[in-house]
Amino acid sequence: MTGKIGVLVIDPDGDIRHWMERLLNRTDNFTCLGAAASVLELSGDADRIRPAMILVDAQSTSLPGSDLIRHLRGVYPAAKVVIMEIEEGGRYENLARRIGADAYISKSSVPESLDDLKRRLFMQGGIE
Repeated sequence: MTGKIGVLVIDPDGDIRHWMERLLNRTDNFTCLGAAASVLELSGDADRIRPAMILVDAQSTSLPGSDLIRHLRGVYPAAKVVIMEIEEGGRYENLARRIGADAYISKSSVPESLDDLKRRLFMQGGIE
């Protein structure tokens, strides 16, 4: 893959957003293109930002999960949507897949999960 994978972070917690921005920008494979507290904050940025991946907290909107995914896919059709949540476990990953997300990660495992996300989402039939 040439270049870095552009990521958009959507999380209502400002500390998490800033941590994610710093983390992504310190990696060799990712760069943070923007961060917002909610999906609504992004309404004016759709023409400006073209992320390859969106890391979105499930609590960042009042929309039901499947509506959130549908909305993000409508605005950013090429982006891989990854649901983030504090909880860990297979049932959350299954739920994320049922509502149409490309992947699920626990916030506590983000640093360790980035390379796995790159491999699963972008190297196996993705943008590679």
